[in-house]
Amino acid sequence: MGSAHVYSFAYMGTAARLYLEHAENAIESQFYNSMSAILYSAFTIEGYLNHRGDKEFKHWSYIERKLSPREKLVMIHDQIGVTVEFGREPLQSFTLAFRIRNCVAHAKTEELDMPDVPPSRDSTVATPDADWEALCTLETARRIVDQSHALVRTMHQQTGDRSDPFAVTKAGFR
Repeated sequence: MGSAHVYSFAYMGTAARLYLEHAENAIESQFYNSMSAILYSAFTIEGYLNHRGDKEFKHWSYIERKLSPREKLVMIHDQIGVTVEFGREPLQSFTLAFRIRNCVAHAKTEELDMPDVPPSRDSTVATPDADWEALCTLETARRIVDQSHALVRTMHQQTGDRSDPFAVTKAGFR
């Protein structure tokens, strides 16, 4: 019997790019498509970290569920001898992507304070956004999608692999 490898992170990366494209082209659903692009970018990164961790550590499958994405990133970087700089891109976007992902994945009903504005027929009062809502913009989605792909490509190269990590989603059918 044959086997195949499914590179889930590559599928997630494609989904992130497609949602970003939809966000750029459909104003009425821009918020939802931007949010989806951001979430799939976080999934892309974590999928790649699990892919790389499995290659770098013999017992990755036993520890990966106990580690946060940040811990995985640091552990893998230590293993391949690369310094982690969270104060610079693409790791600033890594932090933001997982902040948004965690807010959405662990969603709670929130009570937001409304500004004290007297009602008027001529004005509309904008409702406040939860922190994660305010971050799900097209600009943020562009940044996170681009930087998540850059992070995966950089890590891939740092391990000595010069191929495009997003070029293949499945390989090895026999």
